[in-house]
Amino acid sequence: MNQQLLLTEIKNYLSTFQLQVKISSKNNEYDINIHSENVMIPILNILYHSNLKNLNENIKNADSIDLLDTKSRIAFQITATHTLEKVKSTLSKLIKSVHFGTFDKLYVYVLTERQRSYSQAPLTKIIGKKIAFNAQTNIIDATDIYHKIQALTNIDTIKEIRDVLAKQFSELYLNQSYTRTDLNDFLNSYKKSCLTNFSRLNFLVYQYHVSPGKLNYISFL
Repeated sequence: MNQQLLLTEIKNYLSTFQLQVKISSKNNEYDINIHSENVMIPILNILYHSNLKNLNENIKNADSIDLLDTKSRIAFQITATHTLEKVKSTLSKLIKSVHFGTFDKLYVYVLTERQRSYSQAPLTKIIGKKIAFNAQTNIIDATDIYHKIQALTNIDTIKEIRDVLAKQFSELYLNQSYTRTDLNDFLNSYKKSCLTNFSRLNFLVYQYHVSPGKLNYISFL
């Protein structure tokens, strides 16, 4: 499978993921948001060369940081809310957090879709020079993630990301015991069965003759 096919699959999975979160959020169903944190960890680890841990496994909504890697000093807030007020609230809590000082880079990942633009001034007012946070580059969504994946040159890495998403969103992985190998085995068995059964059929072939002024008739071949 070439790189473009892999990227197309990834784009479709990310779109499915984004749409599911949008629909769930609009219907006040937030369980998917919690699940999303664990879905994103392996992908973010690959793209940001990190080893992120989910802080919510021990403390729910821990200090407005969901994912943290103290060695790479990078943190992520995963949210379905795209508003400026949400980002402001996150930053306000973070600078008072026990984890503040354990990371240099912070990203707010919007599971639905980020706004076209955010005002930097109110964010700078909150954080001052305590942490570098650019609203245009540190607030990201699926489009930004796909752009980073698209820039990868190692096809094995791209395939690894595709596989992570496929396990979550492909129908082939709805049953953990059902894999692509199972699918191929089924298709081969089905093909063999079709060839066997169709070989028993007799096909009747005929010609219908039409001649002006003559009797029309059918001849069997």
